[in-house]
Amino acid sequence: MVKRNISKDFEKIAKGKQENVCMFDECQRKTQKKSHSISESILKQIEKGEKLYQIQHYTDICGRLKSKFEEVTNKAGVFYHAICHFHDEKIFKEIENRNTKENYQTEAQKFLFCLKATLKHLSDCKIEKEHLREKLSEDLCIFSKFLNFLLKENVERKEILEKFEEIINENQKIDNKKIEYWEILRIIKNERIINKEDRECINFFALFNNFETRKDFISYTTYMIQTKVISGTEKLLELEETINELNKLFDKMEILRKKENYRKIKTKVIYLKEELPIAANSLFLNNVSDCIFFSMFPEQERTVCLISYFEENALFNELINKYNNDYYNQKNIVLNLIMGTNNVVFNKKFICEKLGKNFN
Repeated sequence: MVKRNISKDFEKIAKGKQENVCMFDECQRKTQKKSHSISESILKQIEKGEKLYQIQHYTDICGRLKSKFEEVTNKAGVFYHAICHFHDEKIFKEIENRNTKENYQTEAQKFLFCLKATLKHLSDCKIEKEHLREKLSEDLCIFSKFLNFLLKENVERKEILEKFEEIINENQKIDNKKIEYWEILRIIKNERIINKEDRECINFFALFNNFETRKDFISYTTYMIQTKVISGTEKLLELEETINELNKLFDKMEILRKKENYRKIKTKVIYLKEELPIAANSLFLNNVSDCIFFSMFPEQERTVCLISYFEENALFNELINKYNNDYYNQKNIVLNLIMGTNNVVFNKKFICEKLGKNFN
């Protein structure tokens, strides 16, 4: 099984970042390296002696969007270089109680879950943008070097593969990139074990005549350079737009926080009838006015789900209140929110019970 640990890539990039100035109250203090969007006490509560996992989304070697469970520690759900230690303690202390029932009773507390989700999402998007830039730069470096070699040297398949492996070894700065290129090399060498899930992947590489001739390698390398430039540029522009929208959202949240105008955000509290080893704190954003915040954590034989939104989001308000007395549909809404976010943590036993042999 190939494991892509995306959060470790993000952490490596975050470690290389310079300290910023705190985002709160025109504060000039330096940011702390990490802040938690999901309380450590909640993560320890769901751990129960089991490994913890998150769902991560990534693009595979054929450019397809994939989802995979990734093992994490009870330090999961952090965001980087956003706020200082002083403001982290001062602002969020009301939702850091070990007794979770004390964390979400007031409008202010519910607002703070939303604020943390905003900071987490903004931090992730900024790091993802740097991650994508670095990854795209490395992709183009590898394929450009390989193409230059192919165009200059009239060599046989064995020498071509040796050169490709040499170039990969020179350009392994990101864990996922190392995995991706070894997967490509194994397929080209016909060393990859084929199963049902590989069919689409194999069909993609078959477009290049199974890499029998130098011309096949030139065709493949040219195609990869072109597609990565186009798709990478588009994705960077999308991320820039998302970051701009998240900055607007944070500014709006800051105005509400300073005015203590917490009623501008409505929260629907749903209680699931069993205590699930799941924790989440995230948001869903198209634009500022219609974003949805979602938090989830276990509490004494039940699970608390906070679904929050701005009061002007009349459409969602109508939808969520439509199911006030409909537990089945409320549970479905929660399940859809769980599957739609990266920032949700499960313990292994729960995943195995739900997925069985399909896990990993």
